[in-house]
Amino acid sequence: MADEPFSDDYLAQLSYEKLASLVTEGKVGFNQARRVIGLSPFPGSEIKDQPPPKPVAGPAIQDLVLEDVIERKRIGIERYGQPVLPHNGRDALVDLYQELLDAVMYTRQLIYERDHPQEQEIWHGSLVERGGAVCSADYPNMSTTTIRSRVTCPSCRMLMG
Repeated sequence: MADEPFSDDYLAQLSYEKLASLVTEGKVGFNQARRVIGLSPFPGSEIKDQPPPKPVAGPAIQDLVLEDVIERKRIGIERYGQPVLPHNGRDALVDLYQELLDAVMYTRQLIYERDHPQEQEIWHGSLVERGGAVCSADYPNMSTTTIRSRVTCPSCRMLMG
């Protein structure tokens, strides 16, 4: 690939340990390393390795996260009468796993929507062709905010809009 500093041929001669260290150091991209050892890139491989961040002004993200943590603690106390405490009767590992799955789904959605903005126009065009309404039975993942008029779906009799 054009922006890869090492050729696949060079990397193929290295030990797995040396290749792994180059990946860890950010000198070799993860998908290039997978390709070199004979593995296919991960699904969603249109996500490219990124360059180092540029020096910019702005708030430290860590400070923003700390503010968010304090706010989440406040909300937890307001809703449940206490912050998150150990041995609270919940399985924190399961909670974490479920939250991470949700986060991964939202992250992938954002990446897809950022990289395919034209599809929003395609969906809107198909809605207009059908009179501004779409049945959730036909498009279960379609947001109801895109529905522009109140009609009854002829196939499922559901009131839309």
